[in-house]
Amino acid sequence: MFECKYEVDSLAAFLEVSYYYNGTSDLGFFDHFQWVDTVQTIMNTVLDLTIGTYDSGGRVLDQPYTWNRTANSATETVSNLYRGHPVMGGTGLIRSFFRPSDDSCVYQLFIPANMMFSHCLGLCADIMLNQQNALAPTMASSMRNLSSSIHAAISAYGIYQMDDDQIYAYELDGYGSSNIMDDANIPSLLSAPMFGYDANDPVYQATRRLLLSPANPYYMRGPSLTRPVGRTCPSGTPGPRRPSSAS
Repeated sequence: MFECKYEVDSLAAFLEVSYYYNGTSDLGFFDHFQWVDTVQTIMNTVLDLTIGTYDSGGRVLDQPYTWNRTANSATETVSNLYRGHPVMGGTGLIRSFFRPSDDSCVYQLFIPANMMFSHCLGLCADIMLNQQNALAPTMASSMRNLSSSIHAAISAYGIYQMDDDQIYAYELDGYGSSNIMDDANIPSLLSAPMFGYDANDPVYQATRRLLLSPANPYYMRGPSLTRPVGRTCPSGTPGPRRPSSAS
């Protein structure tokens, strides 16, 4: 928030905090803090960020978000005149300029954050139905539809063939380029079962096997410790947060 770095998972985290209602049935909290209006703003934001880099004629589209600063590391700024690597429109996936680690994405169709957002949005549709607001039924329907469409887009675009297995890509651009890795943060590919994905699903299991192996470029191995890390850590160096989503 302080740096104004746009991450899909930051929006999903707000929805996740909204599960407060499931434990308390306290509608006063939502009325007082304009929750319905906030969810509408989130919906508008993510729909804006499904736009691609080009229109059907190849013209560069005006982008709803850009980000830049002077930095001595590529992970701390956004390339291509602050817009990032080109993204194909029409996939149904939401672009994210940054990862939960605050590193900039290589490819902006960041699958773990789309998993998290789809899951949290779907659950919050039920909360929306309980709001004393004339727009609530229509919004709840829109939330469910968007949640389902993102989930379908992950299946359509986010799964890649790797040798004999199908696995989830970490990031992709919609044109065929993908980033096969994981950053053991949350959300991550390893943490997908936290967001409604079946831990026994063959695609998840194949992804997990790859990520917990030397085939993952960010899998640190050593005589005392072996586990996934991420780009924020120097090669071969563990980060303090890393074990939680791999267990």
